[in-house]
Amino acid sequence: RSAADEIASAATDIGADLSVCGTRGLGALTGMILGSVTQRLLKVARCPVVVVPDVRATVQADGASVRSGGWRRRT
Repeated sequence: RSAADEIASAATDIGADLSVCGTRGLGALTGMILGSVTQRLLKVARCPVVVVPDVRATVQADGASVRSGGWRRRT
């Protein structure tokens, strides 16, 4: 069994209403080649799954970027 199968099973066992899973932002091709726990969880989970992107990979078009301390302007 995969990690995603174990997560989905645990969520079902405890009666979870929602699962939250992170992503490293590898991109579609790399994720397809390496596989992805998040992608598999989206397929097998019985409850909704919220996917949270890696904040280090998130940059807005206006130059602002997401960091753990909130929004900061890139200089």
